[in-house]
Amino acid sequence: MLVSLRARNPVVITGLLHAVYTHGEFGHGWTGMSDAKRATIRQEVGEEIEDLIARYTRLTWMPNTIPGIRARLDAMSPFERDVLLVRLANELEDHLDLGILYPLDHKRRRAFMESDLPATVEMAERLGVPALAKGLAETFAEVSSARLSPALRRPHGESFRIPLASHRPRLRVTLSHLLARWLDRPTRRP
Repeated sequence: MLVSLRARNPVVITGLLHAVYTHGEFGHGWTGMSDAKRATIRQEVGEEIEDLIARYTRLTWMPNTIPGIRARLDAMSPFERDVLLVRLANELEDHLDLGILYPLDHKRRRAFMESDLPATVEMAERLGVPALAKGLAETFAEVSSARLSPALRRPHGESFRIPLASHRPRLRVTLSHLLARWLDRPTRRP
């Protein structure tokens, strides 16, 4: 999507790697952003792209934060605008395949889309990407009118993660996850 919008190459790469901190565990079993992970990513893709990914990760995208993001759009730095562009493209990607309708919490997700995400159409227009605005508006309308068989619902709401067949959890990772469950603590580190 970002390529079709003629986004700068660092923004396109950010779009491809936007979830590296939230979904990538880097071999030790923990997700989340850390100084060590940031150094690894910075070494691989460079400082600008890593900074964009980190800003994307820190962007709080919830019903109570979207109005503030929208209100300060005109005062955003070019980097912040790039991060917002990636966020808006991600919203379009998340909705194009009707993906929000498959989780059990589909009613909450649909309500979020219908009440809070129309602001994304305006934000895309203000960013100067009318094709993205049009895509968002059309896709949200399609999702709003779509009906899905209950048989297709799934209990989890996140993306599927299918590890390679050669992937084997390390003993240290397995033990840390078991210990975290035993202590009733989350298995995520900041």
